[in-house]
Amino acid sequence: MQNRLKRLDAPDNQSAESEWQKLKVAVTKTAAKTLSKKGRTARKEWVTPETFALIEEKRNCSRTGNRYWESKQEAQAHLRPDRMDHLNAICQEMIEHERKNRSKELFATVDRMTTQACPAEKVIHNPNGHTLTEDTDMLE
Repeated sequence: MQNRLKRLDAPDNQSAESEWQKLKVAVTKTAAKTLSKKGRTARKEWVTPETFALIEEKRNCSRTGNRYWESKQEAQAHLRPDRMDHLNAICQEMIEHERKNRSKELFATVDRMTTQACPAEKVIHNPNGHTLTEDTDMLE
């Protein structure tokens, strides 16, 4: 027990803050090597150019100021009608398919609207680019 306490009191031990910084740097470097960067979400086809300009303006604002929240509300206010116009156009398309007895196109449109997208899986790659599947490989 005394031997352990002597090691704690030794002057060559570094402070907890410096140890934390070393750990933080190591984790950050490893994450940068193995994880891919998050890209921007693809622009939806129903977003008008004016609304997209508002979204870009919001992205460029500082999140601490009032301008960010005003830009956010303004962008959301423009997105709602854009989305509704898009959905109404799809509904009109479905009505037209039904009126012309195009059941194949009608059901394809319904399927496209009701199919849920599968979430993307995040994977870890080794430096050679191979996908790691085993837990022991991922921990290394």
